[in-house]
Amino acid sequence: MTGIAQGFRNYWQEIRLFQPNARWFLFGTFLTSIGISIFSLLFNLCLLEAGFDESVIGQVLSFGSIGTFLAALPAAYWAKRYNTRHILTLSTLLAAVGFLLQAVYLEPNLLLGANLFAGGVLTVTRLIASPFFMRNSSVSERAHLFAFSMAVGVLAGILGNLLGGVLPGFFQFAGTSKLVSLQCSLISGIGLSLIGIFPFSRIREPLGKQTISLGSLIRAQQKRTILKLVIPYALVGMGAGLVIPFLNLYFREVFHSTSEQIGLYFALLQAMMVLGFLSGPFFARRFGMIRTIVFSQLLSIPFMLVLALAPSLPLVIVAFLIRGTLMNMSGPIQSLFNMEHADAADREVTNSFTTLAWNGSWALSSALGGMIIHLSSFSLSFYITIGLYLLSSGTYFFFFRHVERKAGF
Repeated sequence: MTGIAQGFRNYWQEIRLFQPNARWFLFGTFLTSIGISIFSLLFNLCLLEAGFDESVIGQVLSFGSIGTFLAALPAAYWAKRYNTRHILTLSTLLAAVGFLLQAVYLEPNLLLGANLFAGGVLTVTRLIASPFFMRNSSVSERAHLFAFSMAVGVLAGILGNLLGGVLPGFFQFAGTSKLVSLQCSLISGIGLSLIGIFPFSRIREPLGKQTISLGSLIRAQQKRTILKLVIPYALVGMGAGLVIPFLNLYFREVFHSTSEQIGLYFALLQAMMVLGFLSGPFFARRFGMIRTIVFSQLLSIPFMLVLALAPSLPLVIVAFLIRGTLMNMSGPIQSLFNMEHADAADREVTNSFTTLAWNGSWALSSALGGMIIHLSSFSLSFYITIGLYLLSSGTYFFFFRHVERKAGF
């Protein structure tokens, strides 16, 4: 117990070192993520209630990833040229517009366009985060800042999933239909996300922005290094896109869970993921970043197999929680490794290319995933994902087993 208490004290000391800009960024992210989590939890259920089948839902979700894919390189350009405070404020406003259109107008073509737009806008916020944390931190607290940044998003997800689980019931109690209650819940989440604008407006960066052309940004890359980083991201993104967007539908259709129960499952997952994120620096310090990344992903695979077999709801819930924790535990360490492995001038664009790889493959596979589930089963999608995760982990280890960096520790 003494060792655990000392560990908490050390962690708290690291958190206290966070610079003001990083704290405002984290606070804004926390607020916006609550609303986005509500939307993510209920959007599929809203489309299902409106009469769309899984294949159409998969197409709609894939357009969000296509938007991310299209915006990734321009986002790196904007991040180098424009003020971070202005980028965060504007992107939060525009994303809210895209989400609102999806919540109100349940028309297929508009859904595709609005999800494309919202996905592209949110890309800007996500891509500037890691380079922003590198600029606004020192080596001593950097690993903990990356871990805490993901934990903050997950903590917001816990609140968002809990709220998202009960909001439809609240609106139905007020007299709305099931579909309208889901739409009202989505709009409530959008409103909550807008509160994040206020802490974002407090960010002050003294560094001037670079005036560059998009062409010079692309030519400036460490092409060989970026290619090695991109391949594992593409493989794991392809696997994730087949199943992750449909997990709420999985519980609804396979086990007939209610929206309240699904919200609870996802809230529990978020709580477990917080522990995983915060423990990441400890494992990376002890075993190295590459081993932590690879083996945490490999250890998650048997639990995904349980989801594919779907033996019973209690066992599936346990596997769902452990799989998500292990698979995501290495996320902060992987982001830090990418930033440390890239030259300072190439961090934004390195982030862009890994995002391109993830979201390009996710966009393709989420559309395929909806078709596979509709025509066959959830199990087939899980089996394919397991194979892709194995390839991703093996590729990552092959490329970087001799390039262990201890930066941030």
